[in-house]
Amino acid sequence: MNPLDTLTELYGEELAQAQLALEAEAYTIGEERFRAAMEHKAEVGQGADTRVARPLIADLIPQLVGKLHAFLADQASGKPGKKHAAFKHIRSLNMERVAYIAIRSAMASLLQAEPVLVNVTMNIGKEIEDEARFGRLREVDEQNYNRVIVPNILKRSSDHFKRSYARAVEASMREDGDITAWDSWTASERNAVGLKLVEFLIELGTIEIAHLNAGNPKLHRQILTLTPHVAQWMAERTDFLAGMSPNFAPCVVPPKPWTSITSGGYWGRGRSNPKLLKIRSKRVLSRYKEVDLTRVMDAVNLIQNTPWAVNKQVLEVAKEVMAWKHVPVNGIESSEVTPLPERLADEVIGTNPAALKAWKKEAAGAYRRERSRRSRRLSTEVTIQQAEKFAQFDRIWFPYNLDFRGRVYSIPAFSPQGTDLTKGLLLLADASPMGTEGEYWLRMHIANTAGLDKEPMDVRQKWTHDNEALILETATAPLDHLWW
Repeated sequence: MNPLDTLTELYGEELAQAQLALEAEAYTIGEERFRAAMEHKAEVGQGADTRVARPLIADLIPQLVGKLHAFLADQASGKPGKKHAAFKHIRSLNMERVAYIAIRSAMASLLQAEPVLVNVTMNIGKEIEDEARFGRLREVDEQNYNRVIVPNILKRSSDHFKRSYARAVEASMREDGDITAWDSWTASERNAVGLKLVEFLIELGTIEIAHLNAGNPKLHRQILTLTPHVAQWMAERTDFLAGMSPNFAPCVVPPKPWTSITSGGYWGRGRSNPKLLKIRSKRVLSRYKEVDLTRVMDAVNLIQNTPWAVNKQVLEVAKEVMAWKHVPVNGIESSEVTPLPERLADEVIGTNPAALKAWKKEAAGAYRRERSRRSRRLSTEVTIQQAEKFAQFDRIWFPYNLDFRGRVYSIPAFSPQGTDLTKGLLLLADASPMGTEGEYWLRMHIANTAGLDKEPMDVRQKWTHDNEALILETATAPLDHLWW
């Protein structure tokens, strides 16, 4: 029996169609988000650092390393003639690092619009120079470099901030006499290094040169493109990964009971339905075929068979608060954009290095705060959208599975295991008396959220009794009692 017939027989045609539509939509939304994320990465120059490009880079590195070693051997052979300009700059470097940097830089450029050849070669040359320049920091004190410098570089959000930090470390080491001042490469030297590496990538059949506006001397430009077979491979991999990145949602019927590692949770036959165990290794998963997981599946089925509902009162309050210009609620970000510090006057920039440095530090902090605000705001908006979407249903359910440690987690991100806001937006669909013990712990939780979580338990209990009238009034009309 197919899933539609099974669900229709169990829960009726309307809910059956709604459930299977939600499961199909999970793949559509997942594909859209995956492609949007890939496009954003490409726009900001991080197209090489994606699940699409990484396998290609890993495959190309040893091939390019082979080209580099052959080039160095040829240049060092003693044959007459002038050495290539790239030879003296890369011969002392780690060839795996050179190959990785060249491929990564080229891919980042190629995934943007119309990468002009000279710009790509200059970018590669600059990054190889940075490897030579900042690689000295590692050579002087490798232990300190790995323990302190690398973690701090990784904390920086962009190449600009990573390089700024590396320059600061370099300046400090130069002041201590550990290293000498860096003798910067000329533009022609950077271009020579970048061009040689681009030539090797062309020989490997990865990229090729195309001509824009050929025949027009004023508008003619040489650009780099992926070769057709590489472009096709990346397109196919993007399609594959997009289809394997569903954005799973709650169910409007009880989830399919788990009967095996691969059967349960969602009813439809999706391309990438979750397994009972979140383990990627097929070898490890195969070992569980010999294990009796009956009691484990019974426990997970019991958890995911618990019906929930959206708390519509909390949803309306959350939507109202989200519309405020300034949000005074912890965990809900304002819609107001973080202002950047006012730009310094040109005469100050040119004559006051200390003021410029302070401005850059302040601007960088504002940029990081704004990026964090935007991310948290978007996350909250998605939570509200999910609550609105499922508020029309009297009962919803959350499929669960286990991680490699055996911990049970909801498969949808919007779930009772989510943020404080998400938890507040959900209610158990079937209410039952909480009893004396339940009341005790409810009072404890209320006091904790009111900021008394470090006080003795009896103090917290007393506080809720003393403020019971205010608490009940607030629960009845939250926007009329804003002390919370």
